[in-house]
Amino acid sequence: MLPAFNSAETLPAAAASLQAQTLTDWHAVIVNDGSTDRTLAIATDIAKRDERFVVCSQANRGVAAARNAGLSRITGRYTLLLDADDTLMPKGLAQLLAASGATSVGGCGSYGDFVITSKVGTPLLLQRGRADVVGLREVLGSVFFAVHAVLTPTPFAQRIMFDPSLPLLEDTDWFLRLAEAGVTWRHTSDVVANYRISPDSRSADFQQMLAMSNLVYGAAYRRQGLDATEPMQLLLVKATLSYFARAILRSAVGGTLLKTEDVTADLGRILEKFGRPPAISGRVIGHLTATACAMGACRRPRLDGTVGEAVHTWLAVCSRVGILNPSQESEAWRAIESRQEVLKSWCEHVSQSLSAATP
Repeated sequence: MLPAFNSAETLPAAAASLQAQTLTDWHAVIVNDGSTDRTLAIATDIAKRDERFVVCSQANRGVAAARNAGLSRITGRYTLLLDADDTLMPKGLAQLLAASGATSVGGCGSYGDFVITSKVGTPLLLQRGRADVVGLREVLGSVFFAVHAVLTPTPFAQRIMFDPSLPLLEDTDWFLRLAEAGVTWRHTSDVVANYRISPDSRSADFQQMLAMSNLVYGAAYRRQGLDATEPMQLLLVKATLSYFARAILRSAVGGTLLKTEDVTADLGRILEKFGRPPAISGRVIGHLTATACAMGACRRPRLDGTVGEAVHTWLAVCSRVGILNPSQESEAWRAIESRQEVLKSWCEHVSQSLSAATP
């Protein structure tokens, strides 16, 4: 199911990635969410050329309402939500279906690894799954998969639906409520999708993202009758670190490095609001920073020059506010470098595969 709003530039690639699937037994609903560009015309043309696509159109009501409109028209056993600016790998659907058990019944779906790419498609970061099977316990800790790298049993997807009142994290809320309903997702270590990010995406406003994280996860913990204080504190602090690191990296790429003193003061105020946690390991700080390097720079950054200086600044800030022991800064650097090496190896593998496939 593809919700699309003013997606004329990206919808053809998203649809083409579906048409390139090795698994051909699928159908797709494109929901035009009140676009003012050529999205509807492009979607209509795609559907004319390939009967597996159907198109519906509505006044602009937001991504949650568009997804609900599409979900109401889905007829397959499993549902995958593909945003119009993202793409699937050619074997993605087949690999997800195999991981789900294919013939299983009930609430068993699957999820796969994915690659974060820049707006122009440059690979930035390889995101690996964290658990063989993800259920309620895991998603209460953090929803860590991309919506289009997940296969969900359609009866559950249609019963739960999205909350159109949420301006952000509507997919996180949906996965939490699916897990509460008993859905689990089995992991495949295959890379099944590409997730494109942009500096002007909805998630760029980290203050609003933190507020929505507090709202969505807090509500989930309350529904379970659980004390959310400690896990919410850690989750919000990690989110805070990620977004602050992104801001620093984005400024570095723009040529203006933020001042350590200013960032330390701002971060300190945020941490005091949510409660100051104990020191976080250098490895965790390193992985958060590596993610921020890619997402903040919106390109694959080298760890030198202004970007390297920004990382040094960021680790110094973490040390100043007490969440990173100064003795663990080298551990944080090793974690950052290891993530870079994983991405480098994966990029080389893809390049070799493409070269081998080219006549």
